[in-house]
Amino acid sequence: MGHVSLVTRAGIPWVTRCGGVSSGRAHVSAERVTVDLSGLVIQGVSFSQNVQKALGTILHQMSTDPSVYKVELLFSFEGVKRVDVPEERIHRS
Repeated sequence: MGHVSLVTRAGIPWVTRCGGVSSGRAHVSAERVTVDLSGLVIQGVSFSQNVQKALGTILHQMSTDPSVYKVELLFSFEGVKRVDVPEERIHRS
């Protein structure tokens, strides 16, 4: 399913999925979030099922289709501090 980026009159970005259904405001730089890293392998580090609410900050969007964001984690996991996370695994704090 594709995404179309829109901006409201107030300058707030919104993302809509094809078909016109709004999925909410896109994440923005410096936004505090929690990310679900469970079951992922990133930079050779395998994240356990316990890492479902890692705290982090959005740095920027890496791609739009699929929607992926670069997130700086509050805590380093085996030296991994910055991760690329799919949008569906990111939650507003």
